[in-house]
Amino acid sequence: MFCCFKKTREVCHRTNCYQVAVGDVILGGYHNVAIQSMIKIKTSNVDTVINQINKLVNLGCDLVRVAVYDEKDAQALKQICIKSKCPIIADIHFNFLFAIKAIEAGCKKIRINPDNISDIDQLKQIIEKAKEYKVAIRIGINGGSASKNSGVETQNQLVKRMLNWVNFFEKQNFKNLVLSIKHSDPQLTYKANVLLSSKTRYPIHIGATEAGPNDLAIVKSCSLLLPLLNKGIGCTIRVSINGDPEQEVYIARAILNQAGLYHNFVDIIACPLCGRNKFNTIKIVNKVHQYLKDKKCHLSIAIMGCVVNGLGEANLADIGICIVSTTKSILFIKGKKVKTINNNNINSELKAYITKFTKK
Repeated sequence: MFCCFKKTREVCHRTNCYQVAVGDVILGGYHNVAIQSMIKIKTSNVDTVINQINKLVNLGCDLVRVAVYDEKDAQALKQICIKSKCPIIADIHFNFLFAIKAIEAGCKKIRINPDNISDIDQLKQIIEKAKEYKVAIRIGINGGSASKNSGVETQNQLVKRMLNWVNFFEKQNFKNLVLSIKHSDPQLTYKANVLLSSKTRYPIHIGATEAGPNDLAIVKSCSLLLPLLNKGIGCTIRVSINGDPEQEVYIARAILNQAGLYHNFVDIIACPLCGRNKFNTIKIVNKVHQYLKDKKCHLSIAIMGCVVNGLGEANLADIGICIVSTTKSILFIKGKKVKTINNNNINSELKAYITKFTKK
């Protein structure tokens, strides 16, 4: 019905997407783009999992996904859902019974790749249970996932595979859907999501899967997510990193901030350093960055090493430091010169003013 457009139209902006509830988080319409991450330890380690979930939520994560690999994981879901500070998404592959148990345990969304559920009747049972509990289903089509297809798929093939499944779900009278096409190739993922958004109005989850170690994952995620977000594509995002999930949340916040879609973020402006620099700012910038990573407020801080761009950038920031000599810097607050300070006192001065801003 909704997905079967014969002609490609303009991409569907996120504000025109159907609204899908995942617990108290609404995807689509004029709601915020939701940040997701995934727990990277075995789900049956309940106490550790709950601790990690709640840390992620405190950092700004809206939805957390957990893998359901075996019966122990499935049995752990009820307690996790009760104690979690955010809605839980269960990631299900191969065993449809785990999807049923996840819904009954209180998960607000399940993620499945229908290609690896072997029996159509099993999929229908999942759908009926999701209807009963008013749970959303994310159809996840990944380039590397097991499927009935073989070889490298083009964006047209990935989208066709997705739309075939959307059509199946709609025939079961189920439209509480979130769609996701991911690939380790960011350009292919970009093209697939642009095409998908021109053929459906369901909320789309975007991200680069198997993105790699920290630095490469950030580059891949930025190259993919910012162009999609700037087109209005994506109601929820995940930055996938082969590492700390807390870093995934921070980078997601930073990307949304750069797209103008997330304002509770501290932006640090710092020059890259050159031969004009009178005082090495690397340690200062790193300390400020670490101190502010978990802060959720709208704030800009400039730490500049010389007067070429330093006076202007410091003047434009909420809090600005411009180093003017080997011993002296000028401190700006909201565009006004407050005082001249000793360079050895930059950290303490910054922390004092940051505390004032972040307490508001």
